[in-house]
Amino acid sequence: MSAPVVRPYYHNESYGVAVLASTGILTLLSIVFLMAAGRLKKLRKYNQAHIFSHFIILLFANSLQAIGTALSIRWVILDGVDSSAYCSWQGAIKQLANVSTAFFTVTISAHLFMLLFLRINLTTLVFGIWMALTWTLVLLIVAIGPTAIEDAKLGPFFGPSGAWCWITDEYPKSRVLLEYMIVSWNISLHLFCFIMYTAILLRVRGNLYRKDGRWALRHLGKEEAWQLSIGRDLLDSSMLKVAKTMVWFPVAFTLTLIPISGARIPEFLRRQRQCLYRSGLPAKNNAIDN
Repeated sequence: MSAPVVRPYYHNESYGVAVLASTGILTLLSIVFLMAAGRLKKLRKYNQAHIFSHFIILLFANSLQAIGTALSIRWVILDGVDSSAYCSWQGAIKQLANVSTAFFTVTISAHLFMLLFLRINLTTLVFGIWMALTWTLVLLIVAIGPTAIEDAKLGPFFGPSGAWCWITDEYPKSRVLLEYMIVSWNISLHLFCFIMYTAILLRVRGNLYRKDGRWALRHLGKEEAWQLSIGRDLLDSSMLKVAKTMVWFPVAFTLTLIPISGARIPEFLRRQRQCLYRSGLPAKNNAIDN
């Protein structure tokens, strides 16, 4: 027997959630197609530098985001959100997806910067430890809510939150500390990642070079460009297209995150004011009675 709906949809709210859920399903299908069609074969030749493995990890985090969004299709069918275990799982998956995507978008930027700009090639052991520590941090951030912060008096940590499930209204500080601050911090880092990717692209193209121990910029005409391509090492040649594409990744992440945050944060602050008003009512009643 399914749990009763505790947060019904109003007006045409279900249509918006249906669009979001459909987007999640399409995203998941596109990732499956990308893997099945062998579109990632070109990246396999870079696995000696662990780029392919890092990209697969990031793709897995993106898949979790798609799954978390697609799970909202249940709320469209019910025309509202219930407080079932399904809801708790969606909240946990969405939290895991958001935090892991933010972290691994930054780590892959740092990885490419070390490889292509600083010319530091990580060993398999160092890369494995780095990824293990990052996943451990991500899982700790997600697990700390239901294991350490959840209070029986306040109810489940993950549950109905607006039009889907996430951290419930009863844990506003946790929302800020465990996601909003991390996401805001990552927006700043992604702007820095864009600078790193731009530096990588200029370095790989040969526009940015070292002269007498100092970095310098130069403009390359067509005649100079082909001469530079002869002297360019194999790593530069093979990764030039990758750098040209990846330079837009933090930009795309930030641009898609800003509208979501712009919609969620005001809603979050509005609910906070409502909660403060409701919590103040008993005190006002007591003052009047006295």
